[in-house]
Amino acid sequence: MEKINQVRSLLFVIGVSFFLFSSCGDKEEPIPAGPTMSITTATFTGIPGEVASTTISGTTLGGFNVLRISKTVDGAVDDSFSEEHLRDVAGQQEYSVDFTYTLIEAEVGKEVVFTFLAVDDNSLQSTDVFTVTTDATPIPVTSWTAKLLYAPTGDLTSNTFFSTNTGTIYNVSGVNSTADPVSAEIDFGYFYGVTANASLVDIATYDTFTGLTQVASWGTKNATKFKLTTIVAADFDAIGATDGDILGVHLDNSTNVPVDASVTGLNEGDIISFATDASKTDGSKIGLIKISKLFLGADGTGFASDAYIEIEVKL
Repeated sequence: MEKINQVRSLLFVIGVSFFLFSSCGDKEEPIPAGPTMSITTATFTGIPGEVASTTISGTTLGGFNVLRISKTVDGAVDDSFSEEHLRDVAGQQEYSVDFTYTLIEAEVGKEVVFTFLAVDDNSLQSTDVFTVTTDATPIPVTSWTAKLLYAPTGDLTSNTFFSTNTGTIYNVSGVNSTADPVSAEIDFGYFYGVTANASLVDIATYDTFTGLTQVASWGTKNATKFKLTTIVAADFDAIGATDGDILGVHLDNSTNVPVDASVTGLNEGDIISFATDASKTDGSKIGLIKISKLFLGADGTGFASDAYIEIEVKL
């Protein structure tokens, strides 16, 4: 009986020892910390055609597996976009990915967000985002300032006529004396009449309107259209070199559509809309004219050779 108890005790000790040994051997190693992530640039603002870029990098003690990139536009998932960058070798602990994106017209004014998701071999993750804002492409504005147009004179030497394409001022004598077809460039002229007072007149009707013989021999007589607007001078002055969109807003207003071959009774500060002849080589252009100054000459009649109108043009 005593021997049986001794055997039982020995078996118990062996069993306990085996259990303790087995328990120590099955202890799991701790899982390494998940991936880290940093990006060189978190935001980008540009215009269509420009390229946004950033670099995503970090460490993965548990072994880098993949970097996934997804995209949303104004919060909605863009399923047409997906990008993955897999590890180079098993056990890789560092990663670095250069990301680029070309801005497009369709995303002007929308919030585009790219989400970067790094995953390690233990399925642990890290994320960051890159926000891209696309602004509308600035529309350039052509400006001509301090252009003086003088009242027409009988000797045809007054600088009376203007080209919105080039900003050049012409006189009839100069146009008539050249073999170049410069008349095709000229859009309108200045005239001061007894009842019409200060006026801008297109070339097609200039001689009829004024009762003069100024442009009769010109090979091309452009039909420009005008409209006296209610736009104030301050708004005209505020239109900058890349504010073609703002200029367009003024010109899209139905009350500012140019329809007349002449505009009369002009005063300083007036803003006139105009549209050049559609048959010009570069097609019709629209824009605004500001009357900066009106000088009636030393005699105050407006007819003398020293009388002029000063204009600024934006188109």
